[in-house]
Amino acid sequence: MIICEQRPRHLSYCLNIHPGESWAEVVEAVEHYAAAVRAEVCPDRPMALGLRLSAQAAEEADERRLADLRRRMEALGLYARSINAFPYGRFHGTRVKERVYAPDWRTQERLAYTLRAAEILTRLLPKGDTGCLSTVPVSYRAWTADETDVGKARTHLRMAAEALARLRDRTGRFIGLALEPEPDCWIETEEESLAFLSSLSQMGEAARHLGVCLDTCHLAVVGRPPLEAVQRLRKGDVPIFKIQVSAAPVARNTEAGRRALAAFADEVYLHQTCALNDEGRPVARWPDLPEALGALGALSESVEVRTHAHVPLHWTGEGAALGTTATQLGAEFWWEAVRSTADFEIETYTFDVLPAALRVGGVVQCIAAEYRWAQARLASASEKTA
Repeated sequence: MIICEQRPRHLSYCLNIHPGESWAEVVEAVEHYAAAVRAEVCPDRPMALGLRLSAQAAEEADERRLADLRRRMEALGLYARSINAFPYGRFHGTRVKERVYAPDWRTQERLAYTLRAAEILTRLLPKGDTGCLSTVPVSYRAWTADETDVGKARTHLRMAAEALARLRDRTGRFIGLALEPEPDCWIETEEESLAFLSSLSQMGEAARHLGVCLDTCHLAVVGRPPLEAVQRLRKGDVPIFKIQVSAAPVARNTEAGRRALAAFADEVYLHQTCALNDEGRPVARWPDLPEALGALGALSESVEVRTHAHVPLHWTGEGAALGTTATQLGAEFWWEAVRSTADFEIETYTFDVLPAALRVGGVVQCIAAEYRWAQARLASASEKTA
């Protein structure tokens, strides 16, 4: 069973909240935003970062630029723990929607990009540290026509794991590849993660490089309690390389609730939406929020509606009309989580398209508030397992 009681815990925030399409934008995110967040939340100690590199930025990252960034991060009291290698292309200021999954693991492009990101991470990690890459959970389910498609993905993931094993032998750096379950993807729950990774387990030592990045917003949207997901993965000996601590908005299916949810519909990101019954099981689901809003009036007011829109962890909702799944991230969840992974990441990449009331104070202050919220809970759970 995978237990991490004796390992130090790292709390980072994911830089995909900032533009990172070019190398210059990556450096700007570190020097301007991340440094400002650290000054707010932990000026007397180093702060972990989850970097975000597009395929373009990864190609621009030559040896000189990587050495410069590492020196700059050290000077600013920042250090790398992971790279979000999920979005391949542009992720801000344009229509992303289902394009975020392309190219998927059926393609050579996804494999090449991922291995380039792994090489970069080995050069940015502090001495002796391990790291991970979060990635697409195989593919968007609507694109996988049959087992042939999934077979291509398995082949490329095997190649990735074998390449990461060779990278470890060459550099001494262990990099885990973390499939990130997400609604409407080939893998969307912890149970599907277990099933898929078991089909890749006959790889010997290289299989150690495959695991999951567990996003608590994604799980909650499809009715999977994060606590139970962590417990199942631990029982199944699946590596949880990282937990992305995130939350989704939740509303009752009333006129006021639907009106409150409508504020989260935008033209940039995909907001998969589920209606759940009193037992927390999905009774209806839609690929995006606008479709859901057009159909929810035909369902009972007793159903609960959750949509894939990452909201700030410290936000408590809007009275009876709108709540947040952050309420699922209680003490028991954190206690199980710190026994299962060393890495926690705040990921509220939707900041720029959130309702104005959730952006008060600006991005640095909002990230700082989320960090304090998560840090308090992580510290409390860590003390109990010490």
